Amino acid sequence: MRDHYEALRDLGAEVVAISADPAEVARAESKAARLPFPVISDVTLATIDAFGLRHLDEPKGRDISRPATLILDRERTVRYAYIGEHSRDRPEIGVILLALESMI
Repeated sequence: MRDHYEALRDLGAEVVAISADPAEVARAESKAARLPFPVISDVTLATIDAFGLRHLDEPKGRDISRPATLILDRERTVRYAYIGEHSRDRPEIGVILLALESMI
């Protein structure tokens, strides 16, 4: 997302990452990765659970989110969802851009 942030913004998207990590950890990781968008800490997993993203089979037994890309419209209705099986399982940027373009 970092490398395609401007293209996403050009299509009217607001990009936000949600992390199960404490705020300090999420902030440090965001800074290290030079992310141009906010990373919100969700240590209670309230938002993660609201979208059904809790990783119930995480190998180390931690409460974390599955990697996911969600596109919500202005009414906060999910219009596109990709839920990955592991941390590197992400949608192609072209698919995300097409989903956004279809909402314009």
